Amino acid sequence: MFSLDIARIPFSVRDSWLRISRLGKEGGLAIHSLHGGFPQVAMGQQVDEVSPNLFRIVLLVNGTVVEPEIDLQPHRLILRSGAAEVLIAFADGSTIAFSGRGCAMRLEAMQSSGWVQARGAGDLLINLLRMPGCAHLRVESGIPARLEEQRIVEGHQVGQTRAQAAFAVGDGRPWRAALRISEAPTGWDGAVPEAAASAERGLSELEVWMRRLPRVPAEFYDAACRAWHLMWMLQVPATGLLHRRSALMSKLWMNQVWSWDNCFMAIGYSHGDSELAWDQVQVMLDHQTAEGQLPDTVNDRERQYSFTKPPVYGWACGILLDRLGEDACLDRLRQVHEPIARLTGWWYRHRNASDLSPYYLHGNDSGWDNATAYDQGFPTCGADLAALLVLQARFLARSARLLGRTDEVGRWTDLAGRQLAALLRCNVRDGAFCSPHAVSGAAAPNASLVNRIPVILGAELPEAILSRIADDLRPDGRFVTSWGPATEAVDSPHYLADGYWRGPIWGPSTYLLVDGLRRAGRRELGDEIARRFCRLCAGDGVFWENYDALSGAGLRCPGYSWTAATFLDLATSLS
Repeated sequence: MFSLDIARIPFSVRDSWLRISRLGKEGGLAIHSLHGGFPQVAMGQQVDEVSPNLFRIVLLVNGTVVEPEIDLQPHRLILRSGAAEVLIAFADGSTIAFSGRGCAMRLEAMQSSGWVQARGAGDLLINLLRMPGCAHLRVESGIPARLEEQRIVEGHQVGQTRAQAAFAVGDGRPWRAALRISEAPTGWDGAVPEAAASAERGLSELEVWMRRLPRVPAEFYDAACRAWHLMWMLQVPATGLLHRRSALMSKLWMNQVWSWDNCFMAIGYSHGDSELAWDQVQVMLDHQTAEGQLPDTVNDRERQYSFTKPPVYGWACGILLDRLGEDACLDRLRQVHEPIARLTGWWYRHRNASDLSPYYLHGNDSGWDNATAYDQGFPTCGADLAALLVLQARFLARSARLLGRTDEVGRWTDLAGRQLAALLRCNVRDGAFCSPHAVSGAAAPNASLVNRIPVILGAELPEAILSRIADDLRPDGRFVTSWGPATEAVDSPHYLADGYWRGPIWGPSTYLLVDGLRRAGRRELGDEIARRFCRLCAGDGVFWENYDALSGAGLRCPGYSWTAATFLDLATSLS
């Protein structure tokens, strides 16, 4: 099994809402709860003060705090200092097992609690106020365990007792302990889980998953293993508002689900688990409003409708049908057809100017939050939006035919044709796509990659327009660097190396372009762009949120699921 850098990839496992990671500001390691969505992020930097860190892990040798060496593999974490060692593994999704020798370990609570209860020797409960929840620490019989408390003052509640607790475990002899995090105090009896046995079980479970790894070219094999592991580790069970197994965007900062990220995850998972793939599509459809809108984000405790995301569902489901087989997908089609039809209707009822010109009201609605195509203001009639709705209508016609809903086939086919005609009439100027303001008609200078996304329509576009897009995407041209397609032309005055959607390379934009070029008969160009992106991701195997288009440096959040999923799918297509 391969090693991981805990500064970039946290230690967690499939079906766990817990992680162990480095503390950004203070250093060291901490146990962290992922419930309730992602902490605030400022320019890609985690704001530790609002992050639900639970316990700092401190190693002591002969009573002195030491900075251990860290050895992380996907199934276990080892802390070493000379002959001293602590092995850490997940006994289950909510329980972390520890074993140590030659040292003691201290778990320092990083939030105050309402109470601490000693249920017996080596059996302690601490109430967590900010999570909220309960931590239950159990220590092997005969092993020293100490609880320290102090009185602190918080706000107007002067004199109220709150515990700032530290649990010290072990005295140098071999010891075993386990920490369970739950929403409420629960009974927990039986033997304290063994870390070594837990690690072996975790490895066995992961090996079953890794055997499903799709075939990729040899140069991408190591990175593909890391991507497939990441896509395993980022899964969380159905909990709260998440009604089915879901893939978080990361288990660092961006630990929730966004309503288009999930579709790229579905495509990636389709290589090894068709049910999991369809669940990613439906996890957001579960929260559709009566009018048809999908939320922007969902986590286990909150959902947010202030924004939405582009309608990639028809496009993604079409790929699943092609890959998994129409007959095998009929049951899922029966479940998704109506929600996707309602979603399509919502865009035309609530976000549509005259003449079939659907629009975005904010950059976040497009998924390209700050792209320069939106510098003109809103509402903006996105060329990408219109193109995706063409594909969505085409999917609905196909789905209706497969489901025997023959009365719908013509209606969706007609809508697709009319929307394509409107796109070519309203969103093309000087032979290239643009995204005009819905009221003024003005369009920002055409240096944003988002205006090349209509290539997803492939051969349905006129040859002259396809040739223009292909020329824009030629290797080492305005957009495509040594590493892939920049989201803003590199010769644009608005290009920014770390400008989010104003320069950096992203997995989903790359994937959409490659898919479109292949649909358009430009397979060689699509493959070249795919190969460059795959080499970019394989460089360190960390799968960053996005990348500097010129240097190839990883940017923002590491361990990002849709980067891993798009890399894996593109690498598979090159085999």
